[in-house]
Amino acid sequence: QEQIEEAEEDEIEDVYADLPPRQAVIDGRDPKHFLMANIRARQESLSEQLLNQWSFAEVDRRVLEIGKSLIELVDADGFLTVPVQQMIEQVSDDTGESPTITQVDAAIASLQQWLDPPGIAARSLQESLLIQIASFVADDPESWNDVELLVEDYLDALISNKLPSIASKSGIGLERVK
Repeated sequence: QEQIEEAEEDEIEDVYADLPPRQAVIDGRDPKHFLMANIRARQESLSEQLLNQWSFAEVDRRVLEIGKSLIELVDADGFLTVPVQQMIEQVSDDTGESPTITQVDAAIASLQQWLDPPGIAARSLQESLLIQIASFVADDPESWNDVELLVEDYLDALISNKLPSIASKSGIGLERVK
């Protein structure tokens, strides 16, 4: 057994003996420094990005505090899906003051107004889409009003691809619905 281990060590030494000696500096640069410089930096989390954006929001102090707490509750998809009571508890734990439902709603509206992309901090897919649509309405009101109507009243049917039914119920032509 001992002779086998010695033979394996000799083979390994022979393999490494053929390699050139390791250089501490390549082209005037330390290879470790070169490797470290090419490693990507850690990506900022969604919460960190949102908190950074929120720091520029022009809102009163209380809305700012509530918003900071609510940002921590935004999920990885950008939605704020926890129940209002949990939001109130989170804000109360973070700030020491229990907000009213009206204050939480006002903070959510401010988050939705100030944060990018549009639709962040929405409480549902439908709300997110409506926020996004609202940001485009000024460009082409007639077209976006149809889209808003479809998302507002027929989202489930759109998801189920019931386009002919949507067209007849909405009064918007099938081609337009498509």
